Order: sequence, then structure tokens, then C-alpha cells
Amino acid sequence: MAAKQSAMVEADPTAEDTLKTMNAALLASSEGDWIQASEKLREILEKDADNYVVRGCSCEAAIVYVLTTSFQAVNNLSVALLSQGKLKEVSEQLDCGLNLVLTLVF
Repeated sequence: MAAKQSAMVEADPTAEDTLKTMNAALLASSEGDWIQASEKLREILEKDADNYVVRGCSCEAAIVYVLTTSFQAVNNLSVALLSQGKLKEVSEQLDCGLNLVLTLVF
């Protein structure tokens, strides 16, 4: 079922790249491929990192979008890293997510 859903999103020309990448990460997670999941989730965070300021300044809805996308990626990446036994990296990712919120909100 997850593979079918992921294939549908991948084939959809209107789906955003971030959604496609998140789906690929979730599919990798469902298959237990934690390394692939981690790579895809890092890709999302790196891509969004370039857009935080631009999106954060435009309107409240943009801030909510960035926070939602980023938190999903940070949370999912933390699970993938935890599944690989990388506890220190989990802590770093969660700290990074918290710092993002504090930067955007305050």
C-alpha cells in the first residue's frame, strides 16, 4: 500500500518536490531502509533551510507551512536515526528543530 501511494505521488506533476521527497522517505522507513530515509529527510531539511527567512517573512501561513514541513522532517529523521542507534544525532536534530521554532516565532 505504501509503495502504491508513493508511486502515485511521484507520478503526479502537480505534487511539490518536498512532498515527493517526504513520501520517498516514508516509503524507505516502511521498508526498514533507515539510511535511505535519513538521506531523503536531510534533503528536505537542507532544501527548506535556504527558504526559512523568505517564507517566514511573507505571512503567518508561510511560517506554519515551514514549521509543519520542518517538524515532520525533523521528527521522521529522528526516528530514522534512532532506528540506526545514532542517539547523539537524534539529540542534535531535535535541538535544531527547537532552535528553528524559537528563531521563527521570536
